[in-house]
Amino acid sequence: MVLTTVGIAFFGFSFALSTNVVLIVGSGVLLTLANNWLIAVFHPYAAELFPTRIRALAVGFSFSWSRLSAILVGYWVAAILAGVGQFGVFVMIGIFGPRTNGRRLEEVSP
Repeated sequence: MVLTTVGIAFFGFSFALSTNVVLIVGSGVLLTLANNWLIAVFHPYAAELFPTRIRALAVGFSFSWSRLSAILVGYWVAAILAGVGQFGVFVMIGIFGPRTNGRRLEEVSP
């Protein structure tokens, strides 16, 4: 999971800052692959975030919400991309990402 997030950061910044068409397409493809790989690697661990008594319901809900939000976020990202540019999209991701640094699991998911 750590390697995929490092790849997402690297390829994302490469995509955002590139001006060469080959680099834009190449880093975009690698960014998409890294995102999909992270999803595949993370799902087995997602169940461990929830108490046993609601685990199946919580995982189903969070996965369903992630699919629905993926549809809606595309429009939001397109608006930011048109207004601010590629770098603005990555700033938005950094701002709206969950704050977990230095926090115990019980604090993040009580």
